[in-house]
Amino acid sequence: MYRDERIEELKNKISLIKDYKSMIDLGIIYNDSCNYTLAEKYFKMAREYNFEEGSLELGKFYLAWKQPNLAENCFKELADRGNDEFQNYLGTTYKLQLNLELAKKYYRLSMEQGNKKAIYNLGYLYFDLEDDFDSALELLETLDRTDDVQLCIILAKIYHKKKDLEKCEKTLKSVENDSLASYLLAELYTEMEKFDLAEKYFILSAEKDDIDSQKKLYELYSEQGKSKLAEKYLKMMAKNGNLKAIFEIAQNYIDKEKYTEAIDYYKILENKELDFYTYDDKNHRINYNLCIAYLKTDNEEGAKKYLEKLQEYSSPSELQEISEIYKEKNNLEEAVKYLLLTEKELKKFLDKDSIPELYLEVYTSLGKIYFDMEKYDLAEKYFKLVLEFTDDSEISYLLGDIYEKQNNFGLAIKYYVEADVPEADERIFAIEYKLKLLSI
Repeated sequence: MYRDERIEELKNKISLIKDYKSMIDLGIIYNDSCNYTLAEKYFKMAREYNFEEGSLELGKFYLAWKQPNLAENCFKELADRGNDEFQNYLGTTYKLQLNLELAKKYYRLSMEQGNKKAIYNLGYLYFDLEDDFDSALELLETLDRTDDVQLCIILAKIYHKKKDLEKCEKTLKSVENDSLASYLLAELYTEMEKFDLAEKYFILSAEKDDIDSQKKLYELYSEQGKSKLAEKYLKMMAKNGNLKAIFEIAQNYIDKEKYTEAIDYYKILENKELDFYTYDDKNHRINYNLCIAYLKTDNEEGAKKYLEKLQEYSSPSELQEISEIYKEKNNLEEAVKYLLLTEKELKKFLDKDSIPELYLEVYTSLGKIYFDMEKYDLAEKYFKLVLEFTDDSEISYLLGDIYEKQNNFGLAIKYYVEADVPEADERIFAIEYKLKLLSI
């Protein structure tokens, strides 16, 4: 509400007295609100009424939005007239254009008039773009670094490049409460093999929400087997929007069978561009685990969308797991459906005679489910396929049971004999006794 009132106040003032300061203030409000068209409009208007102040704000606006050609037009005239502020900004404009000689020229002109920002900018140019550390130090060490975190960090980086680790450490410690400075100190102590100090400063930086430190601590505590501490920093990374951390937390919840929590994290990742784990189809993994989590939490409606996607492509083991979940829930029709899909996927790529173990589990499960559904002809089919691969006493016993139910006592006895278990002996005895009675 205040913002709208302020805009109206400034517009009225501009309308009445053409106040350029109000035009600049209005441009800043619109720029902060990401209304760039109106911001540019009012900065241009301010330039018409006060060339110097308006040009400065308009040029800074163009610089911020990486439009150096337009910024140059705003700064150059007054820079060439000797205005040190415009010379400094023009130097930055030429730096953005990668015209480094002109950038250095205008920074120096501004420096000659005592502009300290130009000293910093020229020193940083030497460090950042030319690797001229001596020239950078000559300039930057003339500046007052008291409470200037940015300057201290740049100086520390230069000392590090020059292998002066003592000065690097001293400079970083002077601003160690800054998260980046703490992180750089931790990295320095790691390099120096002072691991206790490294851990201390990684923690200090991580608690100030530096995501790189959080990642380092997660990796460190994972390697050390300190799972609670590792999880703490992984969750910090996730809260900072690190998608890989969110993915790993979701997977951890799946592994721990905390399916409701897994859903919450995987839903964040849906339809995101994920650039980690290039060897893994992450979107498929997310869809699959969401499907499993919804099924495990009895949310059939939530699982429906993912089941449709998984039927287009899933590995046999994934389809088999879905079948197992339905079997646990006594939904045998769906359990059979996904086992048949598993068999279909296996047949696409594998010859059952050359790799029988991959089929054995599927055929065993199908036979048992059909047996429970009292679809004995189908159960018989799959049990016989199992026995093509292996001698399985349980399957032989179940086949004997099927034939006994069908009054096919000869085959029943045959498979009970092959089962070779005490229960089978009891069944054989019962059948023989029944046949003896029938023959009397």
